[in-house]
Amino acid sequence: MILRKLSYSLIFTFLFSTSVASKEEVFVSKVKQSFTIKNAPETEKEYKTRLKNIESILQRYGSNSDSPLLFIGNEEKTIEYSKKINGGTFVVSKPQSPRFFEVVYKVSAPGFNDNSYIRLNREAASGKVYELSPNSVKPVSSFKKEDRILYENITDKNTEHQKLLLIFANRLIETGICYSVISGAKYTLDSATLFCGDGMKYTQTLMQITNNKNIEHRVVKSYAVF
Repeated sequence: MILRKLSYSLIFTFLFSTSVASKEEVFVSKVKQSFTIKNAPETEKEYKTRLKNIESILQRYGSNSDSPLLFIGNEEKTIEYSKKINGGTFVVSKPQSPRFFEVVYKVSAPGFNDNSYIRLNREAASGKVYELSPNSVKPVSSFKKEDRILYENITDKNTEHQKLLLIFANRLIETGICYSVISGAKYTLDSATLFCGDGMKYTQTLMQITNNKNIEHRVVKSYAVF
């Protein structure tokens, strides 16, 4: 088999981008070759480097990793591009605030005002500073564990699969792997992916969830193998 190093997310991006284009512009034929998805956790070196970069970001902004906050304000965004397509509207927007229930930290470094908070993306080991009202953030510790899951964003038409998705979400919270779970779904026939408020995402098969398999803490890259 040939390993095509295509990110799993790129496959979805391609399918999405072609679906919003007009019929006159794009012609899509069925993919004749079947493929499977292979997962590869980051190496020990990559893992340690990412953690080191995260720690460096927190130090740079004078943020305390032991005091995570959840953004509970209104999401703000600006429209970058808008186009009418096939009776609907395709919109590209740029966020001006964190997403609801994303994890942020207070910025205490010199040069920043009292309303500065950094949203830390732990998967990418990057951060972005926002000016937020103190009323729009709340300490993670002030929430009950079961209240740190956006249940409305985790859905599946199959009742049994829906139960497994919620079991997975609760396990991420209870084990302390995630401070919040903001969305999730069954993206393949037999596996589910949940997205946490710190930028990390975690995937397990339905069987792994059923069997209470240990959750991989590291960043996992997915590739299509044809």
